[in-house]
Amino acid sequence: MASLDDIAEGIQRARREKRWVDASVDLERWLSMTKNVYLAGTAELPESVSQGTRWGFGPKRFRSEEEELRKLVGKTQKSIDKSNHSERVTYLSFVNKHNAHGKVQARLLVMTGSALYNFDQTGAKLKRRIALTAIGSVSANDVSGQFVLHVPREYDYHFSAPTHGYTVGGDDQAAMSTTPLAGMIVALQQAYGGTMGGSPDSPNLLAVRNITSEADLSRYVQKKGQGGVPDAGRMQDASTADYDDLESD
Repeated sequence: MASLDDIAEGIQRARREKRWVDASVDLERWLSMTKNVYLAGTAELPESVSQGTRWGFGPKRFRSEEEELRKLVGKTQKSIDKSNHSERVTYLSFVNKHNAHGKVQARLLVMTGSALYNFDQTGAKLKRRIALTAIGSVSANDVSGQFVLHVPREYDYHFSAPTHGYTVGGDDQAAMSTTPLAGMIVALQQAYGGTMGGSPDSPNLLAVRNITSEADLSRYVQKKGQGGVPDAGRMQDASTADYDDLESD
């Protein structure tokens, strides 16, 4: 198994060779392993972890994650209220959005009992709303932390979850015992089950496909223009807020 320092060297090499997708995948592996080392209280952290602090991804960020997300609850709730949707924020997580060109952008994913909201990393700009009922399934790889939200009548979203999210009013100590992606899937299933109904013993849940053969899930993404014509609900969602052009969401 590659060490943290080995992965850090691989990130730098991929960047020099302009292999941006490889660099992004390796960075996510490095982030996940670094956080595990930090939370385990390892006495001597590898050199790449200290270097990671200069990149903005080191232990200092891990300690402030929950606090940052807590502060964003009110801010994102106001944006949702302004978009004329009567929904309450239940879960937030910093994620990376992967586009078709291999570019990775920092985003904030916000969940309510009815929808997922894609914000910029600061929570200031709402970029897209996806009704939970529009999500058909999820493809995920727990090693890389990547997951794809399949939205059949629109287009898919390709994300990765490098760090743990925050559940409003929930027990985040329990969530920390799982991987960031596992915590995200649990929150999504809870919200989806609440929307789609079913019984407490047999809730209606999303189909989640665990992709173990590939860490990069790019080829599983249905791109824009392949998802059919948006329905009226989608067009209404896009017009209720000051959304960016969908090419940059």
